[in-house]
Amino acid sequence: MKCKDCKYLDSTMPQNGGTRCRFWCGHKNKQYMYDYCRAHNIHKMPGFVCFGGGLYGVEPTIKTSPAWCPLKKKNIKEETTK
Repeated sequence: MKCKDCKYLDSTMPQNGGTRCRFWCGHKNKQYMYDYCRAHNIHKMPGFVCFGGGLYGVEPTIKTSPAWCPLKKKNIKEETTK
C-alpha cells in the first residue's frame, strides 16, 4: 500500500506564507492510529503522514505507508487467515 495512491490521503494547503502542504490519513479508524502510536511510544501527531515536496509542496513525499496504517492492519489479518 502506498499512501500517495490511497483514497484516504488528505491534505491542507500552507497557511501564513508557508511553502508546503501537510498530508494526513483521513481513515475513519482513528482510534487504531492513536492506540498504535501510544503503544509504540511515537510522539508525533497521530495520523500525520508527511509534508509535501516538489513545486509548492503539493506532492506527498512518502514512498510507502506508515506502520500505523489501518489498511496495513487489515492486510496483515487477511494474510494470516489464509
